[in-house]
Formats: sequence, C-alpha cells, structure tokens
Amino acid sequence: VRRAAVQELARGWGNQAEVVDCFHLISSNDPFEREYTWQDNPRQIALASLLKYRGTEPRTKKLLSDRATNDPDPQLREWAQKKLEDLNQTGGTTNG
Repeated sequence: VRRAAVQELARGWGNQAEVVDCFHLISSNDPFEREYTWQDNPRQIALASLLKYRGTEPRTKKLLSDRATNDPDPQLREWAQKKLEDLNQTGGTTNG
C-alpha cells in the first residue's frame, strides 16, 4: 500500500515542495523490509522521484549517497550506487 501511495504522489505532485519533503522522510525512514525480490521498495520509489525532480540539489545527493552506503535493503543500495555513478558521469543530473 505504501508503494502505491508513493507512486501516485510522485506521478501527480512529485515536484511540490511539501511532497519533496515527504519523499526525503520516506527515503530515509520508511520501515520497508524486502521479503521477495519482486517487491518495490517505497524508499527507492521516493528517492527516484527526488532524483527526477530535485536531482541537482545537495540535499538529494547527500541522501542518495547515504542510501548507497547505509540502506538496509541490498537492492536499494545497489541501485543507489549505480545512480551515484551516473551522477558523477553526467555531471550531476540523472533520471530516477
């Protein structure tokens, strides 16, 4: 349910300041624990939206770096590491 809610927020209001703040909280605090590889992590969905709309902001880059190192979900850590590499190669912009 959280995954679907985050996706809809991203789809309709992903660039709104209040939603951006919400995505920062979700990306670092959502209690999701992966049980199956096919499950979508709400932290990753929120972080992807941040990258799409606010990828050049230092706060987003800092959060991405933190998730690449410290997220408890190995799939999200791997995804975040790839996104950091993309940011470094493109000079600071990438799509979620």
